[in-house]
Amino acid sequence: MKPEAYWNKRTEQIANGAHLQADAYAAKLKDEYRKAQIAIQRDLDAFYARFANNNAISFAEAQTVLTKGQLKDFKLTLREFQALAVNNPDGRWTTKLNNAYFKQRVTRLESLYLQIENALRVLSARETEGLKAAMSNAYVSTYYQTQFMINQGLGVAVSLVKIDTKTLESIVARPWIGSNYSKRIWGNTDKLVVRLQTDFTQAIIRGESNTKLARQLEVDMGVSFRQAERLVRTESSFIQNEASYDSYKQSEVVGKYRYLATLDSRTSTACRGMDNKVFDLKDKQIGVTWPPLHANCRSTTVPQFDDNFDIGERIAKDEEGKTIYVPASMNYKEYHESFIGV
Repeated sequence: MKPEAYWNKRTEQIANGAHLQADAYAAKLKDEYRKAQIAIQRDLDAFYARFANNNAISFAEAQTVLTKGQLKDFKLTLREFQALAVNNPDGRWTTKLNNAYFKQRVTRLESLYLQIENALRVLSARETEGLKAAMSNAYVSTYYQTQFMINQGLGVAVSLVKIDTKTLESIVARPWIGSNYSKRIWGNTDKLVVRLQTDFTQAIIRGESNTKLARQLEVDMGVSFRQAERLVRTESSFIQNEASYDSYKQSEVVGKYRYLATLDSRTSTACRGMDNKVFDLKDKQIGVTWPPLHANCRSTTVPQFDDNFDIGERIAKDEEGKTIYVPASMNYKEYHESFIGV
């Protein structure tokens, strides 16, 4: 069996790979937020160009009901929104759009807010799909690399179950601490919708210009993106550690694990206090004995074996019932092709 340094190094490499994937997706998400901000600003510009006097609009004017012609144009826009609303998870946005379509009285402000909310709901749908893909990739790579680490560390091929698409989707959607990634994304969007509507309404009441609303929009979108970025990193930490746990459990040789914190100036007090503590695998409890302990958590775990550890009969067998030994020189690509398939 490999020494402790091997397990620490390999575990950190696997975790760092997942963190880099999360960072890469966060960078792409920043572009999506910027596109949404531009779309909303375009709607604000059109609203002010259409209804404002001297680059300001009173609250009373904003509450004016759309004319028949304006309402007809707005309903054509709603049809476009409805076509984009197919991915909202609980159907609330679709219902809201349908209700708005059949209304005969819609104010200027209501029409603006529906346009703004649509841009945010489209952003949510893209964020949900993007994070799902990123988490799926992180899970698969972590699961198989952890299995390879165990095989190389013990020198034998332990039992392995391949991951099918249906199982992967179920794993990624697993709720933890009361929710899952999709519900958290849409919950954050709900908060952003309320924040923008509140800020814009107050700005209009104060008679502020479109220029000031643009600055407020930039602030609100910046706050929301930082929340989204934190969500990406936390959910990625969750799925990466779930992959490690599932790999440990499936191997049937890992009964204990050691908490491994990333020790630097950014490490939380909670993770520093947990570093190198050993737990039974059956006692895994996310947020208590298992990472992530908090938002942006970078901690992971390491398989723990006693000095007198004996693999026993739990190792894998080939078709003839013989023990499968893993060559020390085998790299991950060779392992993947031999045991997982191309």
